[in-house]
Amino acid sequence: MKILKKLTGIVLAMCMVLTVSGLTVMAAKPDDTAVVSVTGLDENATVTLYKIADATYNDAGDTFTGYDYLEGASFANEAEPTSQEINRIAAAIQSGALTPESISTTITGGTASATVGIGRYIAIVTSTDASYVYNPILLTAGYKLENDDEVIYGGSVAVSDTYKFGEKAVAKSSTVDVEKGSEGWTPDPTADDESKEKQTAGVGDVIHYTVTPDLPVYPEEATNKTYIVTDTMSEGLTFVYESLTVVLGDETLTLSADNTFVNSAGDVIGTATQGENGYMIVFDYEKLGGQAPVIKYDGIVNDKAVIGTAEGNVNDVTLYFSNNPTQGETWEPTEIPDENTELPNGVTHKEDQDIIYTYRISFIKTDDAEGENAKRLEGAVFGIYADEACTQLIDTVVTNEDGFAESAQVAAGTYYLKEISAPAGYTINEQVYTIEASLTSSTKTTTATTTVFEYTDNEEEKLAGTEQVGWLVGHKSVAADGTVTTVYAYVAMDQYTAGGDYNGLTVVPAYIKSATTTTESNAITTVEDENGAGVTLLEDAVKNTELGELPSTGGSGVYLFIIIGVAIMSTIAFVFIRGRRTQA
Repeated sequence: MKILKKLTGIVLAMCMVLTVSGLTVMAAKPDDTAVVSVTGLDENATVTLYKIADATYNDAGDTFTGYDYLEGASFANEAEPTSQEINRIAAAIQSGALTPESISTTITGGTASATVGIGRYIAIVTSTDASYVYNPILLTAGYKLENDDEVIYGGSVAVSDTYKFGEKAVAKSSTVDVEKGSEGWTPDPTADDESKEKQTAGVGDVIHYTVTPDLPVYPEEATNKTYIVTDTMSEGLTFVYESLTVVLGDETLTLSADNTFVNSAGDVIGTATQGENGYMIVFDYEKLGGQAPVIKYDGIVNDKAVIGTAEGNVNDVTLYFSNNPTQGETWEPTEIPDENTELPNGVTHKEDQDIIYTYRISFIKTDDAEGENAKRLEGAVFGIYADEACTQLIDTVVTNEDGFAESAQVAAGTYYLKEISAPAGYTINEQVYTIEASLTSSTKTTTATTTVFEYTDNEEEKLAGTEQVGWLVGHKSVAADGTVTTVYAYVAMDQYTAGGDYNGLTVVPAYIKSATTTTESNAITTVEDENGAGVTLLEDAVKNTELGELPSTGGSGVYLFIIIGVAIMSTIAFVFIRGRRTQA
């Protein structure tokens, strides 16, 4: 019995110990720490934590009582911090109005983490990769009940999350890029390698460009909502400012007289500035209503187009935006920025380009002698046609003193060469020559330069043997000194319909006033495709036959002609004199 009582006592004692152990609560301490983290970062991201609130404890230092915020860094409802409040605090930190303790983080595998004291932190994320825009994040290191115990926890937030309170639809990160596309060009079918795909066009072709920029996500309280698009064309492309439009949702907005784009609600969503050969549009981010604008406009291939596949005729687009929305202020430049422009704090840029390639076709003109005895002929005028019937004239060229000529720039395709006017003393060659312009056939370079033919809208001034070849479009142009003038750009015949409308601009028929001439030399070198060749040389020379001549000096034929001529003249003189005497 006594043994039973002792065992019962031992069991009860053990139960009491276990019960007391189960009720033990971990005591909070001012030196407690926790790990906080931000996940989903790009590999070039940097995360800095700013402590905006310290933990507070009771006098004994063993009970957590709440948070003590820096002045100007508190929340109206501590349990429901809004996106607006978080961004306002972050902006104050980056402007220097708030100067909290900063803590660096370690980033591994797209996650930034740090061991911190109990408190609340604003995480500001930046990246050297301009594709990423990060909004500020609130992290908390604190205590919570878990299975009736108070435990330390560290907050973890994914950058892909949206804010829980305030602007709930606003993501904590977004990716930004800009793309440029074009239509109206001719693909080169010989460039079957995707890496060498060629968009080709000839002089007078109208290229329709589309710029598609992504819209970054900026919170309402962001101080820097920069959103600007600029576009610059190389010399071989003519920018038509009047063609500039902005598509926003279902609306297509055209330029107003004051260079603004106004939506159906009457809001100015952007303001345009015309450059020397391009534009800038400064958008009002708030007025875009969360929709990314699409920009459309035209460029015309002109006679200064670069020949060949090495460089091409480049059109560069740049999107300027803020990838740190709480740093600095919205940038609204009055002059179009370029590569030398120093960007304000918080502003970065993304770029894209579109390239149009042009080729050139050439030939040599000789007499009908063979081999080295062939004489090169100057002054022959040829038409370059788009059709075998030679009704669609696209260029007129004249041979130089070396018998050499190159056409104006052309796109990939088949062209037809026909003589319009022969050199003095030679007959016209009626044959139509076929020549192919393509990546594989354009394997020549030349030191020759051309003076491109002159156009006129006066049919009486047109070159003999030619008809209308296209159109002249009058558009506004801005010189380097800011002078605005109206200039006329040549547009190919098939790019415009008579009686139609081209962005409200003046359009008149174009005739060739003078042919293209080739100067300098006719040195030709064969090169590899990838080295940027652009000239296709007609394999055989175009020959002319010399007109018939009088017999050589001393031949019997010449004396016979002289005798007959003298006899006829003497007879006429005799009849005339006799008639005068009879009248007398």
